[in-house]
Amino acid sequence: MLKKGLLLGWKIISRTVLGILLFIGSYFLLAGICFCIPVNSDFVAPEKGVTIAVVSNGIHADICVPDKNEICDWTKMFSYNQVKYADSTFHYISFGWGDKGFYIGTPHWSDLKASTAFKAMFWMSTSAMHVTWRRKVPVPGLHCRVITITKEKYIALCEYIKQTFETKNNQPEYIVAPSYGQQDAFYEAKGTYNLFQTCNVWTGNGLKIAGVSVAIWTPFEKCLFSQLPE
Repeated sequence: MLKKGLLLGWKIISRTVLGILLFIGSYFLLAGICFCIPVNSDFVAPEKGVTIAVVSNGIHADICVPDKNEICDWTKMFSYNQVKYADSTFHYISFGWGDKGFYIGTPHWSDLKASTAFKAMFWMSTSAMHVTWRRKVPVPGLHCRVITITKEKYIALCEYIKQTFETKNNQPEYIVAPSYGQQDAFYEAKGTYNLFQTCNVWTGNGLKIAGVSVAIWTPFEKCLFSQLPE
């Protein structure tokens, strides 16, 4: 009986491990396939429009837009007082959506806990928006693309970003928590982070709405940048 019990236990463990490995392999295979499939492949930057940027730290990418223009004035939604240091000389603002527990509890990779990662991957946590003020549009490079889109597409992009925020009295709901630096803050957001709806998927979906050429599914930073215009 003991031998049969051990054999059954080993079969359960081996099948579980095999199932996990197959799931991981399928996930990365799907990401690799989607890496090569563009949406809005006919995108051509207009001669006149609004300049935005996609800026990344190598893992997570934000959408960076002008702080205000005739289409949208973000300064009416976000106060300089909610960050340690920013003022009217900061002319761009970037937005990044992600898991709230990860954002708030993991300022550095060394602070990452297994429980935080597990909750983030499997629909067990709430989300937040990371908002960062910038003096000017980021410089194009390996982890940054600067793109001009039409005013009509920019209107749609702004609406997409706004709709992601949880609001209170028609204003984004500020989260009292330590920031990463001097010019950023966190706000409550809609949606739940998971393996299939990652921070980079949120950014990729915004770029699709903006009409920019981007991979069909962008769970990782490399997937996101693979189809972006140079």
